[in-house]
Amino acid sequence: MNYPAMAQDLVDTLDALQIDKATFIGHSMGGKAVMALTALAPDRIDKLVAIDIAPVDYHVRRHDEIFAAINAVSESDAQTRQQAAAIMRQHLNEEGVIQFLLKSFVDGEWRFNVPVLWDQYPHIVGWEKSRHGITLPCLSLVVILRMLASSTVMIYWHNFHRHGRMSLQARVTGSMLKNQMRYYALSVAISMINATD
Repeated sequence: MNYPAMAQDLVDTLDALQIDKATFIGHSMGGKAVMALTALAPDRIDKLVAIDIAPVDYHVRRHDEIFAAINAVSESDAQTRQQAAAIMRQHLNEEGVIQFLLKSFVDGEWRFNVPVLWDQYPHIVGWEKSRHGITLPCLSLVVILRMLASSTVMIYWHNFHRHGRMSLQARVTGSMLKNQMRYYALSVAISMINATD
């Protein structure tokens, strides 16, 4: 599992669907996958939105508590999300993260491949620098402070092709719920894409 391979999967999907060029919106790993696509097939990208991720090697194991919680559920006989949540709370204090993860817990099983994610973690948090850089319009939404009680969304607009490395920042603060902020971030992304057409 690595981002160049995921980018190739995206190209293969575009080919299978007979799509020449598309606008991509990717969150977290999906954001890195579409950023990797800029090195592999930039001509297949119309516009790109990367949410909550940057094209950098994070160098740090920041998710060990999450893996501990997921593994504890896997090793238990939990069948419902409520049972799984009770187990996860023994390892995690962030209710929003627990609820997000539980979206992938169905009928007593995780929908994602936990052993592969654990094994490939260095590749997931890593990043291989491209010689080409991003040469097309790219909106990067970086959500900070985990958007729990008080939320701040930093919006960076990068248009490397026309203006070099330009950063236009906007701050949105308030006490909106996490899901409301995700919808807001997506609306901003779509608005920015439409504004450049």
